[in-house]
Amino acid sequence: MKVEFGRRAAAQLAAIFAYIAKDNPRAAARVVARIEEIAELLGDVPKAGQAASREPQLRWMPVPRTPYLVFYTILRGGRVRIVRIVHGARQRHRP
Repeated sequence: MKVEFGRRAAAQLAAIFAYIAKDNPRAAARVVARIEEIAELLGDVPKAGQAASREPQLRWMPVPRTPYLVFYTILRGGRVRIVRIVHGARQRHRP
C-alpha cells in the first residue's frame, strides 16, 4: 500500500465515524469510505493536493461531498502518510 494513516489521523478517522454514527451509521460509513477513497487517490497521485501555506512539506486535499480535509506528507519513494483529518469549518489551511 502506498498510503499509511499516522496514529493521529487514524484516531481522527475513528472519531469521525463514531460521531456521525451516533445519528446515522450509514452516513458515517459513507464519509469514512470517501476519506479512504481520497487516501487511495493520493497514493496514486501524491501531488494531487495543495501545499499548506505555513508548512510546504505538508499538503492538503478536500474530501468531496464531505466537510473534511485530509492533511498529508509525501515520504520517500512516493509513499503518502495521512497526518490529520479535520472538519473544514474548524481549520482550513493550518496543520
